[in-house]
Amino acid sequence: MAASSGSSPWIPAAVGFMAGGLFLSIIDKVLPHLHPDFRSMKAEGIRKDWHRSILLVLAIHSITSLKGLRSALPSVRFQPISPQPSLTGAIALAIGIGIQNFPEGTAVSVPLRREGVSRLKSFWYGQLSGIVEPVAAFVGAYAVVVFRPILPYALAFAAGAMIFVVVEELIPESQQEKNSDIANIRSTARLHPHDVLRCSTWIAPVAGFRVCEGPDRLLQDHLHLFTPDLKRYPILDLACGDGHNGLFLAQKGFQVIFADSSKEALEQVQRRADAKNVAVTLWRIDLEARKADPFSGQTFSAVISFRYLHRPLIPAIREAVMQGGILIYETFTEHQARFGKPKNPDHLLKTGELFSWFQDWEAMYTYEGIVGEPPKAIAQLVCRKP
Repeated sequence: MAASSGSSPWIPAAVGFMAGGLFLSIIDKVLPHLHPDFRSMKAEGIRKDWHRSILLVLAIHSITSLKGLRSALPSVRFQPISPQPSLTGAIALAIGIGIQNFPEGTAVSVPLRREGVSRLKSFWYGQLSGIVEPVAAFVGAYAVVVFRPILPYALAFAAGAMIFVVVEELIPESQQEKNSDIANIRSTARLHPHDVLRCSTWIAPVAGFRVCEGPDRLLQDHLHLFTPDLKRYPILDLACGDGHNGLFLAQKGFQVIFADSSKEALEQVQRRADAKNVAVTLWRIDLEARKADPFSGQTFSAVISFRYLHRPLIPAIREAVMQGGILIYETFTEHQARFGKPKNPDHLLKTGELFSWFQDWEAMYTYEGIVGEPPKAIAQLVCRKP
């Protein structure tokens, strides 16, 4: 999200993460509260002559409010052209957080019952302990919609705050010997560089490694389609890049041709193939040169292509795949221009365009919408040539 808005990805991670931990640290010092295993004399925050049960409820409420803010963030990613992924993710997160509320409600009800409060009142107060969560969720959703540019900072803020809560509440040793502040500060400070480095996507190519070494999820989910009869002809990894998808299939015993115009990319494929002890065929070719059919005279049992589009190649792909062969294609749609690169219309699919090219093939999987974080607008197609 930060990158698509023109700022460096690591800045929101650095600022938001530390701000979240600092904010919770201040709340911890100001708000009177009591940890579940502590006695009243060890209550934290501004000194108040309040009953230990009230202090405990305040502690639980502070955590629940934070979870409410966190639950609001996925829901505001709702996109008109693809509501299902975001809405489904928001519902799943809400259910997960709801399950987490069971022990938190118990943490309120049981101590109240132990203090002599009736069973019905203890249960009711335990239920009410979560009432602040939907209120905080509405506040968070409204704030993010109104101030959308702060969303990357808000996500990092929630991460830093939750790390503080985890150390404060779930690591007993951090509360011993009056060293809780040192434990929280050190834990947050040690995780902070890790959070920043994960968001600094420019570090990967500089250091010479990829963030994800495995195959794309679309290929992995449809590996069962690559049956032994597909070993009759080679598989074409079209515009292979670093070759992580083709190498995945090569390790499964398939003959793979890695096609790309970049000498450096193919050299990287060879190095990785040598490291994995698999045989590969490299094909350096300018796929966008003015040729009627770059695959003339060749037959492939399957073609896989990820994040590449050159429309004049589509007829050649249709012709080169054998009967009963597989096509796995994923690339960006025209809506990607809203989120970042690529923005060139020549490299972006129009709505329904990919499916229309192969509408006479047997479709096993189709998708078009928004995925991931940061968001990407993609179309996916898995089909078999009749």
